[in-house]
Amino acid sequence: MDGTGADREARLTRPGSQATPRHGGAPRPAMAHPGAAAGIAVPEMVARETAVPEMAAQEGAALAPVRAAGLWPSPVDGRADGHMAGVGRVRRGPVALYIIDSLGVGGAETLLLDLVDAARAAGYAPHVAYFTPGPLEPEFTARGVPLTRLGTRGLRDPGVWWRAYALMRRLRPAVVHTHLTKSDLVGQPAAWAAGVGRRISSLHNTDPWRRQRPLAALYRLATSGVQTRIAVSGSVAAHARATRSVPGPGLVTIDNGVDLARFDPATVAPLDLSPFLPGPRPGGQAIMGIIGRLTAQKDHAGFLEATALLAARRPGLRSLIVGDGPLRATLEADAAARRLLPGPVAFTGVIREMPALLAALDIVVFSSAWEGLPMVLLEAMAMGKPVVSTAVGAIPEVLGEGLGEVLGEGQGEGQAGLLVPPGDPAALAAAIGRLADDPDLRARMGEAARARVRARYGAGRLHARILALYGERAEGGA
Repeated sequence: MDGTGADREARLTRPGSQATPRHGGAPRPAMAHPGAAAGIAVPEMVARETAVPEMAAQEGAALAPVRAAGLWPSPVDGRADGHMAGVGRVRRGPVALYIIDSLGVGGAETLLLDLVDAARAAGYAPHVAYFTPGPLEPEFTARGVPLTRLGTRGLRDPGVWWRAYALMRRLRPAVVHTHLTKSDLVGQPAAWAAGVGRRISSLHNTDPWRRQRPLAALYRLATSGVQTRIAVSGSVAAHARATRSVPGPGLVTIDNGVDLARFDPATVAPLDLSPFLPGPRPGGQAIMGIIGRLTAQKDHAGFLEATALLAARRPGLRSLIVGDGPLRATLEADAAARRLLPGPVAFTGVIREMPALLAALDIVVFSSAWEGLPMVLLEAMAMGKPVVSTAVGAIPEVLGEGLGEVLGEGQGEGQAGLLVPPGDPAALAAAIGRLADDPDLRARMGEAARARVRARYGAGRLHARILALYGERAEGGA
């Protein structure tokens, strides 16, 4: 991404110029784009059809050395080309290629599931490339979304860039949209080299590594071909600017959003929690849950310490730790050492019936060390659940306008939840205890939470703004 790349970018984005695809073909004229109104230099979003079989055969012959070297995407995990269902056939609309680090259960992955549905409704043919398999793979497959695993060793595999490039040459996507760091570092250089017309990256977190100047500079260089970066909240955008890990131009904020029809407390029956918390609820005590991957970011260790403090005074309070991840064995051992397991705490693993799960909880807790704008936060609020959270990322902004300070004992009326400092289990325990002891406060905060989400964080608004960045509505869209 040297001067030559910059010259090429200028040719692609100069008003009135013609852009010639890297893969050849006639020049195509630049066209107006919705992002231009925001001052973003964007090239034409071209609604390309996948190559006819003859052209696909020619391309296959040209890429034979790449395939023989094991750098072609489809054989990475031992699957044949059928894993890229639909590739090589004529499509009804332009391809939108999404690249994400994993198909595990997380906020970015959940957002992508809904986004591919919205993209298809708008006339795009979505295709998802990923690195690490996970529980969401069958859900993408059930939606008819073709999947391609790019590699098994992440950034330690130098062939992964070739695979991404080869996939783009094969699919000829109109847009490449990457999610999370690994996918940015692989997908965006490949998209630039392949001459993809629209190159977009979503920033999902206030990642601490961005504060390290060498890493920030490397990321900025590797992703310099990105045309538009979507920050999922104002705090994520501010963090990206402050760390100088992304250039200022082309950075837009589009808040995450939730499907309000799916997460509607009036239509969802609570999940039966008896397999995880057998026996009666002593004295009608509240049930709280913390939902997310078991990683250092979420600070489940701090949550367990807070739960131990609560258990000493409220023996009937029950807690669910929902999710999976690399720290599960460590956290289960910690809970057992604190005499919380078996007992007031249960590890459930992944639960995909999220609306029903949230309907069964009384309090939703976040003990995170850092965040962007968690999808689970919006889902919990949409279900009318009060939240206790550390004051990180966009969470203070979402829970209440102007709520910049940690809530004290006398505050919180009219707000959607309670905030505590990160890394303070005692404060977390106190806030949880306050809500556990006051059903009326829980109800008021739950009502405020749902009202806030309905007013600002609907998925329809999110999808409309993202798809506008892709270009004109794809021909044949609903």
